[in-house]
Amino acid sequence: MNVVELPEVTTAYDTVGVYDQDAVNGFSEQTLTAMLDIVNPGQASRILDAMAGNGNLTSRLYDYCEHRELFPPDVVVLEFSRVQCELAKAQLVDTPAKVVWGDILTMEDYENDESLPESVFDRVMIKSGNHEIPLSQQLDLYNGIFRVLKPGG
Repeated sequence: MNVVELPEVTTAYDTVGVYDQDAVNGFSEQTLTAMLDIVNPGQASRILDAMAGNGNLTSRLYDYCEHRELFPPDVVVLEFSRVQCELAKAQLVDTPAKVVWGDILTMEDYENDESLPESVFDRVMIKSGNHEIPLSQQLDLYNGIFRVLKPGG
């Protein structure tokens, strides 16, 4: 078995740690509920929560499904910060969500040294992270998203 050296990646969030992402970004309860209405999780079997931070949107999605008696979809939480991944794992421990340490631009899963599979997600959610991607890499961001979405997703 070959041992792959993983890149040591740090982000500003690694220093900050725990913080109220929704308050920092100015998202109200009404806005977040409207977003999940649009996501329509009752009609999705697999969702990617990309640039997910501490997993708060996925946590909210599972609560949304429970309160509406919807069968919850499988969710993959993709996050670049190892610290935020650990926070997401702790927050989502009682859910079926899978937390993946990886890169939205390449759709790589760093821990497993593989790419996310093509055409597997019904929805991709990005709540507030795309502003962190430089303009010169925005096309890579959206190409990656469209690569992992199912046709019509």
